[in-house]
This record gives sequence, structure tokens and C-alpha cells, in this order.
Amino acid sequence: MMRTFLFLALLAFFGPASLAQEESKFVGTWIGKWERGGDHRLVVTKVDGRNAVFLYRTGENARSEDMSRARRNQGVIVNGVLHGKLESGAKVTYVLSADGNTLTAHYVRDDRNIRGVLQRRQP
Repeated sequence: MMRTFLFLALLAFFGPASLAQEESKFVGTWIGKWERGGDHRLVVTKVDGRNAVFLYRTGENARSEDMSRARRNQGVIVNGVLHGKLESGAKVTYVLSADGNTLTAHYVRDDRNIRGVLQRRQP
């Protein structure tokens, strides 16, 4: 009985912290392309628990380092996947690779379903 209690106490204490570490791996700048060739830049500025704030740019706008005109979007991270909805109504998801250096992106809106790959930009 005491061992079970101790295990649950340790899990409760260390579990959320390790989960937060996994989620915080999304924070940073990600650069890549959509499968049809369009440039894509994602900047995850904040992760607080499961909630995330990200900036999203594509096309010509994605080539610029200046993200000041990019719209802030809200997302949620569930099981290593960042889910967000853009102002256009499109849904985007980003799946973090095991090594934490690649995101597999999906963009879904109406009949469009586009895949992309982004790499973490090293500082």
C-alpha cells in the first residue's frame, strides 16, 4: 500500500513537468515548404501547459525574418501534436519528430489537404 502511494505521489510530482518539457520542444522557429512548393515559416512563441501561441506565414511572407505582421494564433498540444485553427478557417497540425528537430505539417481547408515538412532553425 505504501509503495503504491509513493509511486502515485512521484508520478503526480514528476509527470506534469516531463509533459511540459515535451510540449516546450515546440517553442522556436520552424522553416520548410508545403508539398506543392510554397514556403512556410512557423514561430511558436509560447507554450503554457497544453496551450500554445504561434505565428504562421506562407509564400513570399515566409521568406522574411520579420514576423511583426504575422497574426497570432492559439493552439493546443495533445500527444505531441500541435493543433491550431487559422483566421481563414483552415486547420493546421504539426507533429513533432522523436528527435525534436522536424515538424510534419498538415493544412486542411475545404477540399484542400496539404502536407509539409519544417526543420527547426538553429539559433
